[in-house]
Amino acid sequence: MRFHWDLAPPGRYLLPGALLCLLRSWTSPEIGVHMRVEAKTWGHERIVTNNDLYCMKVLTCEARLWSSKGKFHYHRVKDETFLVIEGLLELDTVDERGNITNRLLREGDSIRILPGSKHRFRSYGRRCRFIEASTQHFDGDSVRTELVEGKWIDDVPGAESGRS
Repeated sequence: MRFHWDLAPPGRYLLPGALLCLLRSWTSPEIGVHMRVEAKTWGHERIVTNNDLYCMKVLTCEARLWSSKGKFHYHRVKDETFLVIEGLLELDTVDERGNITNRLLREGDSIRILPGSKHRFRSYGRRCRFIEASTQHFDGDSVRTELVEGKWIDDVPGAESGRS
């Protein structure tokens, strides 16, 4: 059974053929798609494209390593959707009232993260890969935040800067 959590109205989903094409493009150099790879403390991300209209990445999380060194983050502008393509993705989100929800996404599951939504993720168990489709990514849009004595404090030192 596949699940899609959407914190906003329903959108369009990737078709299996489109997903297969994307997977081939980042595993086969002869396809001719140039991708930039950025190392992260939790793994790496392959940036398939980032333009004025949208951004698409394939993120690889190594076993049990949290994004942003375990701190939560949110994006001021970016609207993103995660689609798990390998392994299990653990995702924590914070609702408007400050309640933290923990979700375990399996291969084929997806979730939409709206701008301003606090979240963090990690691989649950072994390595995990997922696609992030979003509005344009730009440095400075990610804000690190941490719950300290019942209050959210932004721009937490020690988390990765600029990127989730």
